[in-house]
Amino acid sequence: MSGVVFPVYLRGNDNDDVTEFPTLAAMQHHLEAIDVENEEYEAWDAQGRRLQLAVGEPKSEWLKIVATQDQLSDRRFAELRSKSQPLKPYVPIGHRFMRWLGSVGKG
Repeated sequence: MSGVVFPVYLRGNDNDDVTEFPTLAAMQHHLEAIDVENEEYEAWDAQGRRLQLAVGEPKSEWLKIVATQDQLSDRRFAELRSKSQPLKPYVPIGHRFMRWLGSVGKG
């Protein structure tokens, strides 16, 4: 991870939503390798540098991130950050299902 400063701001190519990832582990957990391989995302680090995302080995460290020399202007980076939403914490499906069951019983 060549000089990347977290958080990382990630935008999908198919929408304008920007997600703020606090760590590499959060990105590895949330992203799918096939989407990274298909270049479905644009990413910038906390300093506004464009990042290249790639799939590598070993599997436990599959996501490779490299900072490029390209950098957003201060104004464009401020706009990007203002649109960003923090990554929502992962809730296992079993817990979500149990919450749903609890809410159904109350209605």
